[in-house]
Amino acid sequence: MPETPDNRTASPVDYSLDRIGDRLDHPEREPILAKDDAVRARWILDRVPPNARVCEVGASDGGITKRLLQRDAAVWAIERHAAHRAKLALLSSVLPCWIMCGEADVALRTMPDGFFDIVLVCEVLEHMSGTAAFALFELARRKARMAIVTVPNMNAKSFERAKRQRYDWPDHKSHWDAYGLSKLTKSAVEPIVGESRNDSIWLGSVAGR
Repeated sequence: MPETPDNRTASPVDYSLDRIGDRLDHPEREPILAKDDAVRARWILDRVPPNARVCEVGASDGGITKRLLQRDAAVWAIERHAAHRAKLALLSSVLPCWIMCGEADVALRTMPDGFFDIVLVCEVLEHMSGTAAFALFELARRKARMAIVTVPNMNAKSFERAKRQRYDWPDHKSHWDAYGLSKLTKSAVEPIVGESRNDSIWLGSVAGR
């Protein structure tokens, strides 16, 4: 089972609470990315009902986590990077949530099938091989009634948009278009930040709705 707010330990961190989810809360610090990230965050949050039991895979710096908690969701945040977990621990000291360490598939296997209302797999699959991404998604679907997935769009027409979205980060191991994502989720694919699936920076899909 995950660490609880009472038994968790975390290293000291030099961030104030308002630095969690930096680009979403303080767009002036990264103005190029902030606007698009805010649209993506809103797309995700609009699909999470109030008071949901949510597992967030790859919670990163807690930007989405914080907004889920502010909407009275119960959140289990999976994050393998220690620096991000330190931010999440700080957030949890104010808005309690559960922090799960390590690789997503290992953490998810500790939870009962059907335990969550929703599993968020957002900006995660591109960091995995195609085979591993399919395996993680299938595991997430067993653990929740619904899975929300977002990925960078490999077919984004605008070079500047693709660059701003950090699509060419060296740790991206797989590349996704609308066809590939729909094959994964067996559900409709929507554009995020862009008018069409051929122009959007991100693609999103909700499985099990």
